[in-house]
Amino acid sequence: MSPNMIALSFLILGLVLITGKWIRIMSTPLQKLFLPSSIIGGFLALFLGPEVLGNLVTWLGFGNSVI
Repeated sequence: MSPNMIALSFLILGLVLITGKWIRIMSTPLQKLFLPSSIIGGFLALFLGPEVLGNLVTWLGFGNSVI
């Protein structure tokens, strides 16, 4: 695994967590349920999954850098 792939993974993880935090701030029902931002971001990444995030990573040119 190259350093570029590790950096890209951390970048995507950070963006998912920031998006989860933003969704939590904007949604009062999620605040009342005391759901952490990581759970919300995790469900968001799960819903997007390899169909969207995988295609985006491949489109950026990092798709075959695991080998």
